[in-house]
Order: sequence, then C-alpha cells, then structure tokens
Amino acid sequence: QLALGADANVTARTSGGLDSAQFGFSPLIVEFGTTDELSLRLSHAVDRPIESFELGDLTVPAGEYSWTRASLEFETTSSRPLWGELGVRVGEFYDGWRGQCAAEVEWNPNAHFRINGEYQYNVVELEGGSFDAHIGSLGVNWNMTPDLGWSFLAQYDSLSRQVGFNSRIRWEYRPGSTLYLVLNQALEARGDGLDLERSDLTLKANATFRF
Repeated sequence: QLALGADANVTARTSGGLDSAQFGFSPLIVEFGTTDELSLRLSHAVDRPIESFELGDLTVPAGEYSWTRASLEFETTSSRPLWGELGVRVGEFYDGWRGQCAAEVEWNPNAHFRINGEYQYNVVELEGGSFDAHIGSLGVNWNMTPDLGWSFLAQYDSLSRQVGFNSRIRWEYRPGSTLYLVLNQALEARGDGLDLERSDLTLKANATFRF
C-alpha cells in the first residue's frame, strides 16, 4: 500500500529587514503500508550576513547569498523498537556547494530505556577553498523509576576536533521539586590522545511550595 503527497513550509528571520529565509517544498512523499516514508524535498535559502564569518577553516564574506538544494530522505516508523533515518542532500551553498549524508538510529527496547546515534558527513566547496566534516553523537536515556532518571550525551565534530560529554541525573524527590546533578566535559583531540579542556559539575534544585 502506497500513499503519495506533498507539503511546503516557509521560515524567515528578520532584524529591521529580511536577514535570512528558507522555503521548503516536498513534491513527492511516499508512505508505505508499514508507515515507512520516502520523501524528496527541494529548498531555497536566502542569507544576508552583515559581517564576514568563519565556516570551518574558511571565511564567508558579508553579502547577499541565495541557494537551492535537494534532499532524498527515508525514514522508518518510530513505532518499532529499532528505527532510523537516512538522508542525502546536495546543492548550492553560499558561493559554492555542499553535499551531505546523514544517518540516525534509535533503539527503544522498553518504556524506560532509549539509545540514539547520529552521524553526518559534509563536503563543502566555496570560492575560498574546501573542507569536509564529520559530526557524530551518541545519547542514552534511562528512566529507572518515574522519579529517577539518567541521561548521557557524547558529541564529536572533526572541525573543532573536540569531544563533548554531558551526563545528568534527575531526581524528583517530591511532586514539583527536582534535583539535577550535571557533569559537562570538553576534550580536544591532540596527537594520539585527548586532552581535557573543561570540566564542570553542577547541582541544581527546583522546588515548588504550596500554601
């Protein structure tokens, strides 16, 4: 069983004038009987940076830019314990072009535990040069009880060569009142190892008082 459809959307950001906008249109959406979905998407973006900015090792000059990209995405239904997404995007980007492959996988064996992994590979070519970038993340959520939970997120990107960790314990010790213990760490890849750049341990408390 197949279902065909299309959709469109527009987003914009202004500050005394149009700074950036994106127009998206999906001319083809195929939904299978399993509710898995295949979609083709076309998007057009406009950006007018008033100052030059860094993108990877390159500098994008201030000016007016517009570009068009196409993407093909396949998504399996999230009602399964194991589901995922796979997408390929390619097209213009500022004064050059960009290609991107992205994948996401999530495993939900039960209502208390979830693990999620994402990976993205980008190839960017601009007038000032080119670069590629790998971006990945791994997340874990474990709700041991309705009142006690632990979450963990690790992220890496090859441009900054940094690995970031976030670990959080949440304890709702009474309805509306919660304690959070949060650990944030940033490590930088140097040579054959990782050097610790930053480490923060924070204890937060939210309390609700009823009169």
